[in-house]
Amino acid sequence: KTAFTIKTGKDITDTDKLVVRYDVMFDGVTAGNTYVNVATAKGSNTAEAKDKHEVTADSGEEPQLTMEKKAAKEQVKVGETNSYEIKVTQISRYVAAKNVVIRDSFDKTGAAYVRDTMKIVDSQGKDITKDVIITYTEHGFRIDTKRDLGYNEFFKITYDMEYTDASLAGQTLMNQAAASSDNTKEAGTY
Repeated sequence: KTAFTIKTGKDITDTDKLVVRYDVMFDGVTAGNTYVNVATAKGSNTAEAKDKHEVTADSGEEPQLTMEKKAAKEQVKVGETNSYEIKVTQISRYVAAKNVVIRDSFDKTGAAYVRDTMKIVDSQGKDITKDVIITYTEHGFRIDTKRDLGYNEFFKITYDMEYTDASLAGQTLMNQAAASSDNTKEAGTY
């Protein structure tokens, strides 16, 4: 219930005082959000009076990111392309991870991201690729989502990599991913 009304049925003078005390249960709210409680009073012959109090929810929990990374193939040959999927999920119940950042990197030259295959979708299946900032480096990329992740919300990133340099033949290429936010520790695949 989000509201209630008290009808006193009595006349109250300027020297009378009516005190109402009640508890509010914050269930299913997100920590860090501010909630406003507004009280109003009105008599049949008075103007309405209002007062408000703001409460910021704090669950005592910290947000926690988990990360999964999958490759279509475990081994590739020079000249082949491999497809990857990264899923970043926030698993703490009453908090949100703020401004989530996802990074991916590899340790050798000779491989390259196929940039036009990069796709980022949110938990509702909405393609948000054009709404995020993707920065490519010589050995990786960084995605600044500019978005928060609430409980069980996730981002799924898919992309392809080309293995073009003959020097990669017989080599193991380390490809690592990590995710962090303004208020979480880093989660990664190493």
